[in-house]
Amino acid sequence: MSIREKSIALLAIICFFASTTSANERIAYQKHWDFPYGSKIFFNPKLYRQSDEYQNLTYLLCNFHDEKFERNCTAAQDTQPERSCSVTLEHINTDDDLEIYPFGSTRAVIFWSKQVTKGLPIKCIILDFGTCKSKYVLLKESLFSIRWAYFAAYEDSFDLIVSNSFNVRNKYHIDVEGKVTFSQWTNHELSRLGFGDEDYRAIVADSKLQAFLNFGYSLSIFDRYSIVTSLIKPDGWSKVLAVYHDQIGYFQKVESTAHEKIGVAVVYNHRVNVSQFDQEGELKLNTSLTYTFHVRYLALRNLADGGFLLFTIGYGGSEYHLTKVDDQGKVLGTIQMEPERNCGGETPSLQVFDNEANEYCFVVACCDNVYAKLDLVVRCVSDEDLCKSEFVF
Repeated sequence: MSIREKSIALLAIICFFASTTSANERIAYQKHWDFPYGSKIFFNPKLYRQSDEYQNLTYLLCNFHDEKFERNCTAAQDTQPERSCSVTLEHINTDDDLEIYPFGSTRAVIFWSKQVTKGLPIKCIILDFGTCKSKYVLLKESLFSIRWAYFAAYEDSFDLIVSNSFNVRNKYHIDVEGKVTFSQWTNHELSRLGFGDEDYRAIVADSKLQAFLNFGYSLSIFDRYSIVTSLIKPDGWSKVLAVYHDQIGYFQKVESTAHEKIGVAVVYNHRVNVSQFDQEGELKLNTSLTYTFHVRYLALRNLADGGFLLFTIGYGGSEYHLTKVDDQGKVLGTIQMEPERNCGGETPSLQVFDNEANEYCFVVACCDNVYAKLDLVVRCVSDEDLCKSEFVF
C-alpha cells in the first residue's frame, strides 16, 4: 500500500469512529414502499441521479398480469402528500421498453416502444399530476433501429433524442400541448473515430438547453477502452473536453452541471478522476482521489464556491464515504457512514446536493422488482461532521 493510500485509509478509519460517536448526521427524509405481488416498478435511476437538485422520486407501477396490448398502471410522484394518477397504456407488448420521466414541477411523460422499431412509432403520454389529465402523442420514428434514447426536461417542454448504429440522431421537442418539432443530425466526429456507444447529458439553465455533454465509448484494435467527453452546443459548436483510457474496460462516470460548472468523475477501480470545466469547456480543475476499496457507485456535486462533493460506495455496499474537495484539489474533509440496509443487494441510484442550511446531503434510492419494493433515504451532514484533512490527493 502506498503512503497516499495509507493516509487515506487512516483518515477514513479515524473519521468512521469519530462520525459514529459524535457526528450529527441527520436523516432528512425516509420512505419505504411495498407494492402488491405481481407489480412491476418502472423507475429511471439514470435520470434520477442526473438531477442537479433534489428531485421528487417519480415512478410507474403496472400490473404484470394485464391483458395483452393494454396495461393499467399508476404513475406517482413522491411529493407531500404523494400524487398519483391512473393511466392506461394501449398498443403495448410485454417486451416493449417502458420509461417514465418527470419534467416541470407537476408533470411526467411516459414512453413505450420497441427497442428495434423497424419504423414503428414511439408512443407517449404527457401527464399532469395536478389534474391527472393526460395527452397521447405519437412520434413517427424513421430510424430502423433505436439503440439509445436520451431525455432533457424543461419547465413546459422536453426533448427526446433517439440514435441508431449509424450515428444518426432524431430529436423531438415536445411541449405540454403535444406539439412536436422534429430535427435530425449525424454525429460525424463519432463516426470518424469509430465510436459506437454514446451517452448524452443535457445542460439546462433558465429552462433552456445550453449544451449537451456527449460521451463516446470505443474499443480500439489494441483492446484499449476509451471515453471521449465533448461539449456540444445547439448551434453546432463542439469541443473535446477530456479523453479517458483503460485496459480493463470497466468505466463508470457521473456528471454535475450545478453552479454553472461542468464536473465529470470517472472511476478506475480504486481511483476516481474528477475534472471541472466552465461552460465554455475551459479546464478549471483536474484531480484524482484514491480509495482503499473498489468504488462501485458514486455521485458528484459542484459546489458554489468551487470544488465538489463526491459520494462513493464500495463493492458490497459496506463503504459509504462523502468527501469535500476545494477548487485546488485539496480534501477539506470526509466522513464514513453506515450503509443503507434496505439497499442490500440492489443497485442504488445516488444524488448529492448542498441545501440552504449549509448541509451536504446525499440521496440513496433502491428499486427491487423481485419483491416489488422501493426505498428512498436522504441523509445530511454539516462541515462540522466532516473529518478535517490537510492531505491533498
